[in-house]
Amino acid sequence: MKTRILLSLLLFALSVNNICAQNNIKSQVEESAEILSIIWRLIGSPEYAKRDNSTGLIKKYDELIDSHFSAFKDHDALRIAKECRNNGIGYGDLMVLAIHLNKENGRFVLNNEIDIYLKKTDNKRWNGQLEAFVGKLNGFYKDTNFSDFFNSCKYIYTPAEESMRQILQNYMNLSWFTDFYGVAIKDGTFNVVISMVNGPQNYGLKVIHNDKTETLYAVLGCHDIDSDGNPCFFPVIKPIFLSVHEFSHSFCNPLIYDNDEVYKEFEKSGEIIFPLIEEKIKAQGYSSWRDVQGEAIVRACVINYFKKSPELSKMIAIFGLDLIGEEVKAGYFWMEDLVKKLDEYDQNRDIYPTLESFIPQIVDFYNKLAADTQKKNQNK
Repeated sequence: MKTRILLSLLLFALSVNNICAQNNIKSQVEESAEILSIIWRLIGSPEYAKRDNSTGLIKKYDELIDSHFSAFKDHDALRIAKECRNNGIGYGDLMVLAIHLNKENGRFVLNNEIDIYLKKTDNKRWNGQLEAFVGKLNGFYKDTNFSDFFNSCKYIYTPAEESMRQILQNYMNLSWFTDFYGVAIKDGTFNVVISMVNGPQNYGLKVIHNDKTETLYAVLGCHDIDSDGNPCFFPVIKPIFLSVHEFSHSFCNPLIYDNDEVYKEFEKSGEIIFPLIEEKIKAQGYSSWRDVQGEAIVRACVINYFKKSPELSKMIAIFGLDLIGEEVKAGYFWMEDLVKKLDEYDQNRDIYPTLESFIPQIVDFYNKLAADTQKKNQNK
């Protein structure tokens, strides 16, 4: 009960300001994300596997999955899924597919209206079986009566959706993204997809439609419960941090990975820095310098979001949290200096109207960091 009371008090404290009533943002459990997650769970993928320490309705959900789908472990959809999993398909790949699936006449179809790389590039990673898998996915959907299962679990999904909805309504300031990154999302919408099988995994994704409008996604795994055993997101700081983090990937990643010259510069510094934190970073699921460079910049941007919010800043002080210190513990030993570098950007917006215009300074920052790091190691 203390958890629920504290959550209510925190939400009430911000309700007078309601910084996000006008936000174009949705949050819900999506059928496409759940069915894909459940299939990968059934084939034993660790990121979607059964949680040994689950309790409350989340434990009940695990039990319902095992009970309902136990007779379908030899289904053709799972056979293809195993082949694709052996080829490296897992984690966020499933969520990329999920957001590109539409429901038409009770069947999942790849959305051909959307200008995506999924069919062209990712189909290679799917062993050329992407469309075949979608066909078997529809067979699985029908054979397992997935629609009935999904609808019967609404009493589990609803508390998680309501928990996230209240938090976003009171804490999410979408105008920060345009203000800070200096670019507008063309007629864009922001969606939070709540995944009940993802556990602690979270993903940031973006769809660019043929008409160039954009839809941003933050896929957040739900694995916490309140004092009554209902799925929830708590403490409040955590889901806001994760939502801003995942949405920010859609702004930051193109600045690093879509420009060949910039990419090569980040690669040079990244290959020097990454070995120093490789063991710690790999334990978190990150495997290369690409992950580290992108993650560090996104995390520094998220810290800026919290600094800009008086309410969240007060909450951090009340709980005695150290956002920069937590990132340093995670392996990003340069985080304090990177946050200061972004402060320089934020304080000189007449010179740097967009984060993209500041990227050369961030490249220089990383080159100096790599050089200083090498020098220190040589002097040991």
